[in-house]
Amino acid sequence: MRKLISAAVLAMSAIALASPASAVSFDFPQPSGNILMLGATVRESLTTVDSNNTTYRIDNGLQWFNWNSGGQEGDGSMGFAATSASLGLNTCDMNLANEDVLCWHGVQWDGENYVTQGYRWDQQDDVYDSDGYFRIVFTSDNPTYYPSGAQYDVPIEDLEGWTACWADDWGAQWGDENVSYTDLFAACDGDYLMLAVAEDVTEGDARFTVSAPDNLAETGLDAAPIVGAGLLAVVAGAIAIRRRRTN
Repeated sequence: MRKLISAAVLAMSAIALASPASAVSFDFPQPSGNILMLGATVRESLTTVDSNNTTYRIDNGLQWFNWNSGGQEGDGSMGFAATSASLGLNTCDMNLANEDVLCWHGVQWDGENYVTQGYRWDQQDDVYDSDGYFRIVFTSDNPTYYPSGAQYDVPIEDLEGWTACWADDWGAQWGDENVSYTDLFAACDGDYLMLAVAEDVTEGDARFTVSAPDNLAETGLDAAPIVGAGLLAVVAGAIAIRRRRTN
């Protein structure tokens, strides 16, 4: 019996230590409802910054870009588009004939790249902070949900295996005008990244992870107490059986 209780305590301790923690100081996004548009890729598609606006990386059914012209106040953009799109990134693509385009403005100051305001998702262009949309980055090391190409109107519960790590209202991340790539990719540190657009996003002080069977973060619970409770139930059951046998 002592061995069983000790094993339960050690297991709960290991789970608690494995709980994710914030890598940067800003609050985490808590999305709800459906995701209006999204695309997923390997991390390197977005963390590699090019010095020209004609270099694209084909991955998972989309072409991905992240470029900046450099200099003291260089312009750039980050996002994806359909593989058939003929992009003109100046700084975001403005040709509405191109399909599946998601593009965020970028800027460079003193050698540091930043996500800044605007600009486009699908056929919606000139999007800024007064338009009611939020842009979100999700991260994962082993996503269960990993569709090819751009996806639309996706229920949040379908994003199994993904954690929302950054969001803003297309103009400011909870009050900061620009967010550096250093902070963004520190918070979104998984092997896979997903760019998304939503309408319903709030702030939270814990990471929002879509898990099976329930979205634990949305309920305000985390995995450690739930699994720990299960282990305690096993211990209690074993004690009850032992008592019945000795009576």
